[in-house]
Order: sequence, then structure tokens, then C-alpha cells
Amino acid sequence: MSQSKNANLIENNINRIDKYQRSSRNVGFIVAVVKRFGDEKVGYLGALITYYGFLSLFPLLLILTSVLDIVASGNPEIKVKILEYASSYVPILGDQLQSNIPGSSKSGVALFVGLLFLFYGARGVADAFRHAVNSIWHTPKGQLQTFPQNYLSSVYIILLGGCGLIASAGLATYASGLGDFFLFKILSVALGSILLIATFYGLFRIAVTKTEVSHGDLVLGAVLSGLGILLLQLVGGFILANQLKNLRNLYGTFALVLGLLFWIYLQVRVVLFAVMINVVHKYRYWPVCISADEKIT
Repeated sequence: MSQSKNANLIENNINRIDKYQRSSRNVGFIVAVVKRFGDEKVGYLGALITYYGFLSLFPLLLILTSVLDIVASGNPEIKVKILEYASSYVPILGDQLQSNIPGSSKSGVALFVGLLFLFYGARGVADAFRHAVNSIWHTPKGQLQTFPQNYLSSVYIILLGGCGLIASAGLATYASGLGDFFLFKILSVALGSILLIATFYGLFRIAVTKTEVSHGDLVLGAVLSGLGILLLQLVGGFILANQLKNLRNLYGTFALVLGLLFWIYLQVRVVLFAVMINVVHKYRYWPVCISADEKIT
């Protein structure tokens, strides 16, 4: 009898919460985003992007280092600056990453090896990204890209994403290095946010192949993604410092690997939540029903 009463009590409370969230536009929207994120297993898609992103990180840095050794051989300061910008995208861990990337000679051996890994790793993260955003947008199978367009799109995503993220980190670092004046801090944030928003808009435009999705439909997701990643960059040092402290105590030398996985997955979830918000907003997928008494179609 007591179990039945407890079950009824829980059900009644759920019904009250459901009634409230369906009567509140803002709360109902948030509930719809979170519910669809879980129901559509978007977290698993994020884990796949994280895996390929981690797999591609070292080859990408190896490629960047090798190319800079050749292109900027006469101006080592440029190479140092670009590598600093690239490493600054990963707070605290960036310097450790850079120190673990070996130098390369002009023989092209390191570049060739890096390109082989890049093909599997970096193209994999681009493929996983395209699959995730198209899954969230419910792109029909007949509208998904096939060979060779899918390969070309993945290459474009790698180039645009890599250049955009490094450039945004570089602009923010350069602007903040102009001085401690408050205006320079604002300039740093503004430049970083504009470039990140533009980068994510380009990435979504390349990735999403659903014909009914217009250019304007992708703006909300790009803005939320750019601002979300920028916020993570601003507080990333604090987050990773606390996370790494616990990881080092438990896992020792594996802390760097786990810290990187944590950082990549955190950013991926922010971006995928932004895409889900975009989709729920466009198609008015709210309110949703969270009780067993009624189903909303």
C-alpha cells in the first residue's frame, strides 16, 4: 500500500511540474531542448565527435608545425606566434601539447605521416560533426551528401574550423596583449566572438544539407555556439585547473589525456546544445509532455 501511495505521489508531482512547464513559454522551451537532447541520444553523437577530435588533435598540430617549418623557415617569430595562438585554444594544456609535438625536417617525412593520420582522424571528426548536426536537424536520407561531395565538405570543415578557431584565439590574444585597459579587454572579447560566430555559421552551412533550412535558419545556432565557446575560453583556465588537480591525483601521467578529452567533450556539448536550441526554436517543438497522462503530438 505504501509503495502505491509513493508512486501516486511521484506521479502527481510529475503532473504538476508538467502542467507548469507547458503553461510557461520559457520553461517549456528549456524542457523541450533538454528532453529532445536526451531522447535523440545527442550525447552519444557528441562522444563520437570527441573521440575523432582527440584522435586528430596531435596530427593536426604535427601538420601545422611541419608546414610552418617549411613556409616560415625564414621568419621563426611567425611560427612561434601561430603555434602560441593554436596552443592558447586549450587553456593550461596548450603548452604541454606543444612541447610534445616533435619538430620536423624539410624532407617531408613528418608531414607525410601527419597527413596519413590527418586523413583518418581529422576527416573522421568532420564526418562525425556533419552526421551529428544533420541528425539533430532530421535531414532526410535522400538529402545527405554522398561521395565525392561528402569528402569535399569534410575537407572544407577541417580547413574552416581549424583556421577559424586558431584565428579567433590569435585575435583575442593579440588584443588582450595591447594592454590592461578595459577597452582592450572588450575588444578582445568582441573580436573573438565575431570570428567564432562567423566560423560556426560557415561550419553549419557546409554541414547541414537539409534543403528547407535557409541561411537565416542557422544564425541562432551559430551565435549560441560562438558565444558558448567564447565563454568556455574565458573560464576554461579555472575549469581545467580544478579538473586537472583531481585528475593528477587519481591518474598521474594520464591526466593530460583525460583533461583533453574532458575539454573537447565540454565544447562539443555546448555546440550540439546550440544546434538543438536552433532546431527546437525553428520548428516550435514545444511544449512537450513529460507525464504519462497525455501525449502531445
